[in-house]
Amino acid sequence: MKHSEAARLVAVLSAYWPGTDIREETAQLWERELVGFEIEDGMDAARQLGRSGRFMPSLGEFSDAIIECRNERLVRERAARALPPGQDTSCCTFGEFLRDRPDMRVRVKRLGLEAMVSRIESEDRG
Repeated sequence: MKHSEAARLVAVLSAYWPGTDIREETAQLWERELVGFEIEDGMDAARQLGRSGRFMPSLGEFSDAIIECRNERLVRERAARALPPGQDTSCCTFGEFLRDRPDMRVRVKRLGLEAMVSRIESEDRG
């Protein structure tokens, strides 16, 4: 992402946690660290954390959330490429996809994403 996008992302975080005072030096540090990520993944992570968290995450927690969002996006993209041509995947989540296609769970696990599959399987049991 560009520096301007990183600045916008920091502003989104402060909007989710309006009581948090982000000093200028802190915002600049976050912006420098976030430039290596995709804006789409950063916004997804901000939405997920903003909806579920009472406190603003640390930079490390936010970076971890961005990486998790990126991994989920990459798996969805790879899974879509593995489907027969013309099959529409735009209307389902990754979890729904794995529920509908149990054979794909093995492939996803081979991609090194066992934790993601385990989380979906535990949701199915719970």
